[in-house]
Amino acid sequence: MDEQNLYCKERLHYDKIEFNDNKNCIELLEQKLYGIFELLDNESRLPQSSAQHFTTTVHETHISHPCLMVPRLSRHHRTMRDNEGFIIRHYAADVCYDTAQFLHKNNDTLHASLEYLMQQSRKSLVCELFTGSEFSNTDRRDVPLSKLKNASVGNKFRSQLNILLANLRETGTHFVRCIKPNSEMKSNQFDSAQILLQLKCSGMSNALKVLQRGFPSRVSYLSLYNMYQKHLPSKLAMLDAQLFCKCLFRVIGLEEKDYRFGLTKAFFRHGKFAEFDKLLHQDKENIENLIKCISSWLCRFRFRRIQIAIISLVKVEGFLAYRAKCRIKIQSAVRAYLAHKSYRSRINAFSALSALSKNINDMYSVFNKLKETDLHKWTDNIDTLKEDVEKFKYEIKHMSCSDDKNILHRCDIFINDVKEKLKYLRYQAVTNELRMQEKFLQKERENFEEEQQSQRKKELR
Repeated sequence: MDEQNLYCKERLHYDKIEFNDNKNCIELLEQKLYGIFELLDNESRLPQSSAQHFTTTVHETHISHPCLMVPRLSRHHRTMRDNEGFIIRHYAADVCYDTAQFLHKNNDTLHASLEYLMQQSRKSLVCELFTGSEFSNTDRRDVPLSKLKNASVGNKFRSQLNILLANLRETGTHFVRCIKPNSEMKSNQFDSAQILLQLKCSGMSNALKVLQRGFPSRVSYLSLYNMYQKHLPSKLAMLDAQLFCKCLFRVIGLEEKDYRFGLTKAFFRHGKFAEFDKLLHQDKENIENLIKCISSWLCRFRFRRIQIAIISLVKVEGFLAYRAKCRIKIQSAVRAYLAHKSYRSRINAFSALSALSKNINDMYSVFNKLKETDLHKWTDNIDTLKEDVEKFKYEIKHMSCSDDKNILHRCDIFINDVKEKLKYLRYQAVTNELRMQEKFLQKERENFEEEQQSQRKKELR
């Protein structure tokens, strides 16, 4: 975890490895009020304490805990009753605990008078053994009753473990992992299955994955820069330490996959730092040649950066010009939408009046079928309606914006009025045409009757 935290701190890109979090198991043991250690201490204080009652309390308190299991659900401990023990699912493996002797082993009470007597001993060694006691430099009668509780192994274990962890955090201690080679306690004999299980349970496999995928070797930029600073010319002496290391790695010929640059350090793949260190510790002539190569590579690097910067500026300029054109198009579209929205009522009214004008023009074809004497009478009415429509169109075009709300209402009233007039004119025109047809038929009938009478008269003669 420390290795991955360092990668995150230095902002390195790496394949993150997931570790099994043992927090649930630790809370099961050390949780306040409901942890197994607390439940064991509470059971020890009861007047009629028993291991069965303690075990039952543990199962009832943590019935749904993922790290606690009853023995009967295990294949290897089916014969054990639920009130005789419990199984804790540790990171390494599942461990079954027989609670028959838990209360007895947890009791670490020392009679107060005996402890006080040991402190009064003339032997300095005996007194020193009890200097951390509650009764050191204090008379037993002065100690409150709350301090005379029975001591427990669980409490001492937790307090000692907290002290140890605090010391380890302050000192930054590293451990050497010890592996038991075999169960027979014989030398030069290694049980591969047992060793592999220990390595897996101790988290070594995950640590090796971090070393394999990560960058186990690292060196600070300043240390490399200080190593060459006295040999550098004035131009290179002003370089940033990280930029100098970048130039150095490129000149030496290291592949990019073999190292990574962090914020303050350079990280190397496994085995690559030894090759790099061998190239660093060369004689003075090779160092001078190396510095010359750094200078030439730096010139090419800066020239390439200038080229990239110019190309980027040209692309940015083109992109900004393209955005300006798009901005104009967007503005024109928005303005058109706003204009159409503000004049929508006028546009709708104007469209309706245009359709009405078309209907009026269609009426001419109806009235053209009439006689010239009647045509003049009807066309005058149609011309009047057409003039009214054109006049209303003109009013709509030159109407103020404050009257937009009344445009559609006025337009509907006007259109309905004109339609009623057109309907009446059409009705009158059709009626007039029917009358003319009736008169024509009447005249034809009269002519026919006159011809019939004239023929009869001729026959009678």
